[in-house]
Amino acid sequence: MKWICVVCTKTMESENKPLACPLCGSNEEYIVEEESFKGFPEKIDEKTKQNLKAALNLEKNATSEYLQYAKESEETGDKEATILFKALAKVEAGHQFALRKMLQSVKE
Repeated sequence: MKWICVVCTKTMESENKPLACPLCGSNEEYIVEEESFKGFPEKIDEKTKQNLKAALNLEKNATSEYLQYAKESEETGDKEATILFKALAKVEAGHQFALRKMLQSVKE
């Protein structure tokens, strides 16, 4: 069966519904059967568009910060913290991907 995350549009193939999106980390509430997904809205108001852009900037900053923390943890030899910060950076990168896709779907 094919599934899709309605947040980032990551598709997954699995017999059972995934518990979370491997790309953006969204929980199973946001994962639906692929055939039922209609896509992102083509029109949004200007305030929502501004909010999406602001959120994208926050996610970019968070990714950069987590990668910096990972580097610092690695330099001190803290392997567990390094793994955690790299994982958090990956989740934030997934959020960036989702926000970009939403913004790209909007018709001007």
